[in-house]
Amino acid sequence: MAGFPRAAGVPDHTKTGSAFIPEFFSTKTQIKYYENCVALDICNTDFTEDIKSQGDRVTIRTIPTTTISAFSAGQSLKTQQATSTPIVFYVDKAQSFTLGFDDVIEFQSDLPMVDIQTADAGKKMAEAIDADILQNTYSSADADNYGSTAGLISNTYDLGSAGAPLVFSESNATKTLTTCGVVLYEQNVPGDNRWIVLPAWALGVLQNSDLKNASLTGEAKSPLLTGKISDNIAGFKVYWSNQLATASDASGVTAWYCPFGHRDAISFASQIIKTETVRNGDTFGDIVRGLEVYGYKVTKDTALGYLYITLA
Repeated sequence: MAGFPRAAGVPDHTKTGSAFIPEFFSTKTQIKYYENCVALDICNTDFTEDIKSQGDRVTIRTIPTTTISAFSAGQSLKTQQATSTPIVFYVDKAQSFTLGFDDVIEFQSDLPMVDIQTADAGKKMAEAIDADILQNTYSSADADNYGSTAGLISNTYDLGSAGAPLVFSESNATKTLTTCGVVLYEQNVPGDNRWIVLPAWALGVLQNSDLKNASLTGEAKSPLLTGKISDNIAGFKVYWSNQLATASDASGVTAWYCPFGHRDAISFASQIIKTETVRNGDTFGDIVRGLEVYGYKVTKDTALGYLYITLA
């Protein structure tokens, strides 16, 4: 144990058994940082109530598409039978934790370790679900909403592609987000409730881009002064995450898959969220365990796209 500095020849009483300087343990724990979770901000939960007590799936009915035809006087009309393909949404994933607590240690501890560790486990479980959604939904985006020829109508927008990621820089950051917005407009996606998730480093790029001019953000002060990214950049609410999917090419360049879209794009539902305490049959102590059963699905692929970007 490190102690107060001693002059030469002065014995270290902490090692001789005659120590009189007590050792204290703080009643506070060091703060712990967690991943920034965004799934509940970008997903809709419209179907949660439908599955809470009815099982592990829900069938989402869709609106049929009507065919419109030109008409001439006296023309015979053909009746169409409008049909649609329902979307089946499964709640088939789960995350859990199991913690053991010894009665003696729990009783003698000066910290509420059950509460502390259970809260930590709950946050780590949320991180795991967030990573699952961010890394496994972007690839279900409509084919016209990503790649080097994005745009349903124009097919001219470069959002980055395998082997050729888009370099996200201060000079093109706001233009890139604007392009993402246009891609959604070409799919007739409404202009409200739009979002985009970027890696943390990309926020720095945005803050040093044209957004440093407060008049472009609608904020009273420049993001360089406040550190806050505007809630409305090219129609998007900007979120950040360190759990986005990445890829590296042969030269070692790392690129990030950055999803963007409308809240209608991804549906999320949680069926069971439960924490329980049971006695440990092998010793004197408790077992605290938690479970969350959930599911997600891209239910509107035309409202979802992604950027494939790298750092300049």
